[in-house]
Amino acid sequence: MVGKNYQKNIKTENPSPNTFFMIQSGAFMNRTSIKGLNIGVSSEGLFLSVPPPIHIVYPSSLIPWNEISYGQAIDNNSRAGYFIFELGNPKISSLQLYSNTIKKIHEGYGIKIFFEQLGEPN
Repeated sequence: MVGKNYQKNIKTENPSPNTFFMIQSGAFMNRTSIKGLNIGVSSEGLFLSVPPPIHIVYPSSLIPWNEISYGQAIDNNSRAGYFIFELGNPKISSLQLYSNTIKKIHEGYGIKIFFEQLGEPN
């Protein structure tokens, strides 16, 4: 999911996301579709994990909020809105999530955590 050197810094064995959501489709990492991406949010940051056996190559990661920037866009083909998250400082990877996924995460968390932690999208 992210660069190997960066992964060593953000790898987590004991994630504690307050809200956890599994995406079957509609998540893209560096423009590659990812099926079964697990996303969690907490006050510490954004938790990402993938199911076995892929998790051996890409371990669970907790990316601190201060290492994430994001913007909002529209997919011209489907007219669906989505968010683009740039991960790392400097950027080492990008994650795209549809707006309805962000809405579900906000509903599960109880507040608009992405907006609270990252500000309004660009």
